[in-house]
Amino acid sequence: MSFEAEFLTMMPSTMSVYAFTSWTDYGEPVYSTSAATYRYRGEYEPKITGGQLGEEVVTSVTAYVASTSPLNPLDKYLLYDGSTGIVQSITQAWDDEGLHHNVIRFGGGG
Repeated sequence: MSFEAEFLTMMPSTMSVYAFTSWTDYGEPVYSTSAATYRYRGEYEPKITGGQLGEEVVTSVTAYVASTSPLNPLDKYLLYDGSTGIVQSITQAWDDEGLHHNVIRFGGGG
C-alpha cells in the first residue's frame, strides 16, 4: 500500500536512519555509513507505554514515520535536531487498505 501524499503535510520533520550491520568485538553496534531519509511527525512529551518485551517504559519522543516498510529497532535513528534516542518500541499503524505508517517510541537520548 502506498502512503497518501496528504499525510506528508502533517510530517514536517525528517530523520536519517542508519542500518545496523553488526557488532564489534567489544559489543558496540556498527551502522551503515549511508542513511535512508524518512519524513515524520514528532511528539516530544513523556508517555508511559509498552516496551519491546511488554514491560512498562517511559518514552520521551513518539515519531510517526512515513514508511510502509518494517523498521529495525537496532538501527540508528537521527532526528531532525541531531539527537538520537533509545528505541523502546516500533509498531505499525494499519488502516482498511493495509500498512499505513510506523510509530517509533524513543526513551533516553544518546
